[in-house]
Amino acid sequence: MRGIFFCLLILVACSVTTVCNEPYINFADTCCLDQNNNSVCDRDDVQVVEEEDSQLTLLSSAAVFQEVLDNESFEEIYTFLLPSLQAYISSEDFVAFYPSVRYGKYVTYTGDGDVAGEGINDKPWTGLVVADVIENESEGKVTLSLTNRSGGEIGKINYSFLFDEQWYVDAFKDVVYASCNDVAECNRTEVEEACRTTCTKENKHAPLRVDRPFMCKDNLCNCVCYHEDQKISYVIKPNLK
Repeated sequence: MRGIFFCLLILVACSVTTVCNEPYINFADTCCLDQNNNSVCDRDDVQVVEEEDSQLTLLSSAAVFQEVLDNESFEEIYTFLLPSLQAYISSEDFVAFYPSVRYGKYVTYTGDGDVAGEGINDKPWTGLVVADVIENESEGKVTLSLTNRSGGEIGKINYSFLFDEQWYVDAFKDVVYASCNDVAECNRTEVEEACRTTCTKENKHAPLRVDRPFMCKDNLCNCVCYHEDQKISYVIKPNLK
């Protein structure tokens, strides 16, 4: 009887120790996976990995965006638009309007004043280079340098990006909201708000004209600002980027 009682006391006093074999490590009373051997359970590393992938995605997205923009791949540019902007304009309309809205049109005349030809201007740069990429959680900014034929920088453009499963660009709102084939298509809230701001900023004495406030020119809704004292109208492009 004494021998049996003594063994029972030993069993009560003993504690069970969990042994974890690599690539597992001890965590609380169990084991967890630690494949990168940093003494942190992999499930707790998920957030860090997602943030690192997000940064890499912005860098790679900036490179692709620069390429499609430089190559004038309008359908690919459309895929970078925010979903809310894509919901406003179809891919077909975006592709059709983009060149004339962004580059403008030209008209040539004969010596008699007749129209000899017309077309769309070339893009105002020879090449694009990713100059800077700044990422802050789900927001980012990409700066592109515009270069001439000799590779010299002639300007810079900043683009705002937002992350939602992929990086989208918040830009080209002039094509999205203000593209037109007829002036009747300019009666949009976004165009009116932009024109009121543009007219006030360009000339505070010439607010947006009450009657006939818009003009469809080069497939872009232009603002008609009217100076009451001078009785003069000013046609200005809306400040939509």
